[in-house]
Amino acid sequence: RIVLAAGSAGYADTFGTIAFKLPHPPPADPDAALLALADTVAAQMRGMDVPSRAAIFKALARDKNEGKPRAGYAFLRAARDAFVAQDASPELRDAAYRFLDIWVTQPVEEPDPDRIGFAARVQLLRELTQIPPPNDIAIRAGWIVSRADARPQSPPVTTGGGR
Repeated sequence: RIVLAAGSAGYADTFGTIAFKLPHPPPADPDAALLALADTVAAQMRGMDVPSRAAIFKALARDKNEGKPRAGYAFLRAARDAFVAQDASPELRDAAYRFLDIWVTQPVEEPDPDRIGFAARVQLLRELTQIPPPNDIAIRAGWIVSRADARPQSPPVTTGGGR
């Protein structure tokens, strides 16, 4: 379970801008939950005006730069969509690019196979590798994905009795 206080001061201008409701049926696992969250964020952001969307991407870039990257993964798909959209305004494309650029710049939030949502985090980064050239975001995202793919994964944690 990933818990972020959407209305708290730390996330008010990112997660706090999105309306969340529990999906029905609930996601099957943490990876499905993170991907559903990314879809919810992307869909809601498409309905916002350009200044609001740009402000969210700027806040996400600021947060990452200040060592508070927790909300970032949920917004990667929305940023990618805004950056590659042919009809996106220069303001929106620039804000989306700046967030994506800082997201894949060291220090990066490396996907950890021992933390929940690992496969979804890698998938969201893998989607960035599909951004058409010329861009350096796809290249750096590819490096992060390569490192994640090379990391050994622990067996899943199970609960229950028995030896």
